[in-house]
Amino acid sequence: MLGSDILQFNAEDEMMNIDFDGAHFQDEGELSEVEMYEGAGTCYAQDGVTFLDLFDADEYAECRKENLFYPFASREEWEVADFLLCSPLSMAAINQFLGLPMIHQLKLSFHNAKELQSRAEMLPKGPSWKCQTIPLLNPTKTRLLCVYSEWLTSDSAWEIQDQLPRGATVLGTVLSSDKTNITNMTGARVAHPLLLGLTNIHMSTHTKLSSRAFLLTALLPIMEYLYSNQWMRGMLENHLMHECLSIVLKPLMIAAEIRIMMSDPVGNVRHCFMPLAAYIVDTTEACMLACVHGKTSPFTLASYLEFGDDFCHPEHTCSITLQQLDSITVDPNDLEAYFQACKEYRLNGVHSPFWKDWLLTDPSVFVTPEPLHHWHKEFYDHDLQWCLIVVGVQELDFCISILQPTVGYRHFHGGISKLKQVMGRVHQDIQHYIIGLIAGAAPCQFVVAIRALMDVRYMAQSPLPDENLLVCIDRSLLIFHENKDIILSLGAQMGMKKPIDNWFIPKLELMQSITASSCKVGALIQWSADTTKHAHISEIKDPAWHTNNNDYDPQICRHLDCQEKLRCFAIATALKSSCTHSNLVLRPYSKGERSKGLWPQFVHCAPFLSNAPHFRE
Repeated sequence: MLGSDILQFNAEDEMMNIDFDGAHFQDEGELSEVEMYEGAGTCYAQDGVTFLDLFDADEYAECRKENLFYPFASREEWEVADFLLCSPLSMAAINQFLGLPMIHQLKLSFHNAKELQSRAEMLPKGPSWKCQTIPLLNPTKTRLLCVYSEWLTSDSAWEIQDQLPRGATVLGTVLSSDKTNITNMTGARVAHPLLLGLTNIHMSTHTKLSSRAFLLTALLPIMEYLYSNQWMRGMLENHLMHECLSIVLKPLMIAAEIRIMMSDPVGNVRHCFMPLAAYIVDTTEACMLACVHGKTSPFTLASYLEFGDDFCHPEHTCSITLQQLDSITVDPNDLEAYFQACKEYRLNGVHSPFWKDWLLTDPSVFVTPEPLHHWHKEFYDHDLQWCLIVVGVQELDFCISILQPTVGYRHFHGGISKLKQVMGRVHQDIQHYIIGLIAGAAPCQFVVAIRALMDVRYMAQSPLPDENLLVCIDRSLLIFHENKDIILSLGAQMGMKKPIDNWFIPKLELMQSITASSCKVGALIQWSADTTKHAHISEIKDPAWHTNNNDYDPQICRHLDCQEKLRCFAIATALKSSCTHSNLVLRPYSKGERSKGLWPQFVHCAPFLSNAPHFRE
């Protein structure tokens, strides 16, 4: 047994020491006999096509007789090209490399990544790729997702286009109105500007604060009525607002009805239709535009008693409002009696809405959830106050004050409970920290409810919401409603002096309309009042600085007229001289671009904007 084991071990050791470089098999080949299969692998001819034959058969083979490395000028140039094409560098990085002054001294025949890639396409080709579509008889998991971004991708834009003649161009009108202070210290002067925008301007452009994509269309009057009843004063203000809008927007209503021929900035004549796509307002003005009472949702038929429901109520469409107004038989001139009759339908007393004669215009569509007032303001007024009560004011202030300052994030060294002049930017800054601050300090169910609302805000601000994201928003809202009772049980829902046991929060009900409005008008982040409030600076406050502090309205209009003349003259002279002016690069458009209807990269000289009404008094 021992001998056999030793022999076996030696045999294995010999196998491990075998030389696999071929010499072993050559030496052993004399002792072995190789059996060949007759007739296999027969050579029929020796004039077949080789790799070099294919190389010489290329369409540029004649050019390579003089220059072997064609389409490259030399071997050195080919080595540079081969290195760049095989490197992990991006096209932009290759452009930067080829733009270096030292590389220019090499005098390469290609100067950017695109030219380099085109020369690589001239090299001899290998086997070509082919693609074939195989029809499937059985359904698969793959499905198309509808993504909403610009207003032109929304359902309402496509529905409007379906009702227009073939070839019509839809120019969606964007309006915004909000009161703004002209004087900060003395005088208490307030202006109520009406701004005009266009949905055909790309979202990335008209949401940029520096683009000045909104123009001042009118300065609406601000009146103080002598009625002692506050509700009656509000009714008269709403009447005046709708009457002014009917006058100012009459040319746009005519353009929506008869469809006018207009020229775009590159000279193409189009058959234009101008519906009201969106109206950017806060909650109070949204109710005024929808002609509903203050304790009613401007989007749905929900009353204040139903604001805490976990589902979206039926839409409050224009047909429902007009039908309710028609059913009221009281004379509208009898203000008090008419106002009492409107209370039955929770209407605000406006008998002739400005949008009544605007074709294909519905307040349930153009009045949208507004991120600044409806989401961020709701967080500060309610979510943050709940957290301060549950966690404790001193505890929450202390926790946020000792956080490590981070670049790009605001540091609240004095806490957040006593902030003064809190604006939308501060609301968003606090949202960055709130979940981490209350986690572990508040009950788990309370944290889940606050987190669900935070998820809704972040997802609703997506510039490209798709169907899956909208489902996630609805699911997060449902999670909040499933856990919201903990807020009442902890006594976090406080009134002025005592806890409140209801959910009469209008902004909470407005969140139920996020998904429906996203489908109707596209990404909701493009309808934020951040842009229009910034436009108040360039359209109202800056011109007011150039006045003599008396009779603001006509002086603001004259200043804007002067600025518009200067801007148009600068653009016209730049186009005439084909040069760059005011950081605006202008280049001639090719025939192909004109036929595609491409728009220039500036918005203020667009002819269709100049056709909009400009009321100066």
